Amino acid sequence: MAKCFLVLAFLAFLLPAAYAMCHPDDLQAPRGFARKSNRRTLQQQQPNTITGTNNSVRSGSGNIVSGNSNTVVSGDNNNVSGSNNTVTSGSNNVIVDSNHVVTGNNNTVSGRNNMVTGNNNVVSGSNHVVSGDNKVVTGG
Repeated sequence: MAKCFLVLAFLAFLLPAAYAMCHPDDLQAPRGFARKSNRRTLQQQQPNTITGTNNSVRSGSGNIVSGNSNTVVSGDNNNVSGSNNTVTSGSNNVIVDSNHVVTGNNNTVSGRNNMVTGNNNVVSGSNHVVSGDNKVVTGG
């Protein structure tokens, strides 16, 4: 199976006019490799809980990430849902809805398009930029 894949790769890149015949089962090897690789990546991220699509935890543990295209770059015990949210660093944050960027600890962020830097902030609404500690921002 793998030999056919290598032959096809050679022919596709070096001999574009060439023609190769392979049985469809021979093409299962690359697909199987991709599945195993993805499974291995998720195992390295445990004990994080990751569901949804395009979600990732680069460093940290105890994170719960769901929804779509959410990322925890570094931190522990963050709860992230919604879409396109990023925790650049920090722990114990709760982030819902979409397009937030959070750096710090113990923040609660909801709504859309908020940027929060600091600790112990509560932010809801849209398009807020909050920096510092112990802030409460709503509306928008």
